[in-house]
Amino acid sequence: MIQQSEQQKVLDVDGFKLVLANSWEDGITIKNSLMIDLNQPVDILFTLCPLYSKGDLQSSTIMTQDISIETSRVSGKWLGLQKVIATLKKFLMENGSGIGNIKVVLANKGVLLNAIPSNEHLEVLKLHADIYYQALSNYFAEQDLTFEFLGFDSSEINVTFPYFINPNSRLPEVSATIDESKTSQFNIIEIMNAYFLLLDKNVIVINNNDNRIIIKDLVKVFGINTTFWLVAGYLAFDYKIKALIGNNGIYLSTERFDGIFKIAKLTTSLARLPRIEIKC
Repeated sequence: MIQQSEQQKVLDVDGFKLVLANSWEDGITIKNSLMIDLNQPVDILFTLCPLYSKGDLQSSTIMTQDISIETSRVSGKWLGLQKVIATLKKFLMENGSGIGNIKVVLANKGVLLNAIPSNEHLEVLKLHADIYYQALSNYFAEQDLTFEFLGFDSSEINVTFPYFINPNSRLPEVSATIDESKTSQFNIIEIMNAYFLLLDKNVIVINNNDNRIIIKDLVKVFGINTTFWLVAGYLAFDYKIKALIGNNGIYLSTERFDGIFKIAKLTTSLARLPRIEIKC
């Protein structure tokens, strides 16, 4: 799988893609794999959603009873991650220097909740974290790998965003110069930038045609309000990924809907980051 000189191991991109494609039949896309250096361990980072009840994004609720990964809306993501990580481990051990640090991040802020949030919901998020931690511990012990488990609200990550967002909430009224009643893709990005100017000035979306098309396509599926809050939740964390993953890492991204993968394109620092997109 590698072309090897006397000193350097060079990634065989086609072989890498083929091996990973065979690990998960629902679909895998690999971005920027040439940026991986096989001569040193490759770090991995991925995020986990809270354990949502089954249903669409607009009616999102988190599981509060009979909670399990297997019966949640995101069960396929966990299955896909396990398959891909096992394949990555084997490939990198045979053709490179193995896997280095693994960071697992629970997205416990920006949680979509079509209900009035309460202290019970915050406590349930902690229970979700415990369930994930046990599953991760068991899985990585089987793989003979170690991991670090963090939340959006951890001191290392510290995402600036509300814990819960109703996906049907109106767009925020953030600027007197923007007419929120106009719902063009141009305006949505302008409102997003004005919102983050108040919340986290590190988040800026370039208002160009490519980005407007991404927003437009999401609006067709989820509607304006859900698209806004969905994208905002991703943006609040995405710009932190590059620093968390380091100079020789791969970001594993799992989504049920292809269009959501494109949200990564709105964050400039992700443009050249090696990424494996797992459709599940």
